[in-house]
Amino acid sequence: MSGPYGWAGAAFVLAGLASQMGAGLFLFLLVLNRDGRFVIPLLICFFLALPLLGAALVLWRTGMKRAGTLRPSSMAKERQRQIFGTLAVMNLGTVLGIGAFVYLALRLDGTRRFVFAMVPIFFAAVVSHLGLLKLRQLQNRPAPRILGLAPRNEAILFVAFSLISALILVVTGLFWMPN
Repeated sequence: MSGPYGWAGAAFVLAGLASQMGAGLFLFLLVLNRDGRFVIPLLICFFLALPLLGAALVLWRTGMKRAGTLRPSSMAKERQRQIFGTLAVMNLGTVLGIGAFVYLALRLDGTRRFVFAMVPIFFAAVVSHLGLLKLRQLQNRPAPRILGLAPRNEAILFVAFSLISALILVVTGLFWMPN
């Protein structure tokens, strides 16, 4: 979208993405250095990204309304609630996965800590992937075909790959990695 609302929205999106990248950097530094000084900047960057991205959406929506290009939603209210519920579950899974990663990486000792800490990230990826498939189904959009398989088979393959990878990490951490 062009115009002042479009450019302002794009600036807010860039600021939100920069804030998320800062949160990722502080998360990496927190886990790597085991230094609590990075917690406050991490939380600030993480929670600052949400209103910045929300402001971008509000600006774009306002610009579309003023330009007369905003069409009324053809989606039923029940389907909209299902979409918001799916997004909430996806976000909750991501936050819990990252939180478990941080907790395990800070609480465990030795070289095994990163191996064990990666397991919740795989579970968060499964939740996100299944949520994306549910969102596409609710929007009546076809699922992406990456491997040329049926969408259901690709989802099963992704979930199986993630669970097997998590199991390999746990077994590696328990039996083959030195303390």
